[in-house]
Amino acid sequence: MNIKGIPEGWKIKEIGTPKSGDYYLNVHGTAEALKSKNVQTKNWIILERDIKIIDMSKCKVDMEYRGENISTGEEVWDVCRHDNDCWIQTRVRENHYFGWQGGECPLPEGLKVSVVYRFGDVQVGSSSDQMLRNEFLAGENSPHDNDIIGFISHGPDDTHAYQHQIGES
Repeated sequence: MNIKGIPEGWKIKEIGTPKSGDYYLNVHGTAEALKSKNVQTKNWIILERDIKIIDMSKCKVDMEYRGENISTGEEVWDVCRHDNDCWIQTRVRENHYFGWQGGECPLPEGLKVSVVYRFGDVQVGSSSDQMLRNEFLAGENSPHDNDIIGFISHGPDDTHAYQHQIGES
């Protein structure tokens, strides 16, 4: 079904009569929670979040493993490479400053991040955005405003979740 105006991060669950608590597409093109319990009208566009799972096997920074240990990506890789279910229990270490020496983005896609640039500017966005994919530390000989020197992860962005969060409210 192709309907224009579905807000980003949402998808169509069904066409029907919504129940209290369901999200529907309102006349303004945004998702809105139904508050009334007495809806008789049929053919409403009922929405649900379009959540993507964060691929923790792509992570190259410190992770929390099974909710207790904080390990480097390489240590978790050692444990998880023989056990695919292991990745379900991992997440990026949150609210921790990671210094970045440049190169390929060490974060998996789908995280809220604060990016710290060489001269102190901070930009908040998602690791899915190009902001972490385009910039790198140019080196001491040619400092540039766009050189990323560090970042802080703040957990999943609005369109992603860790595997262990699916099914939780």
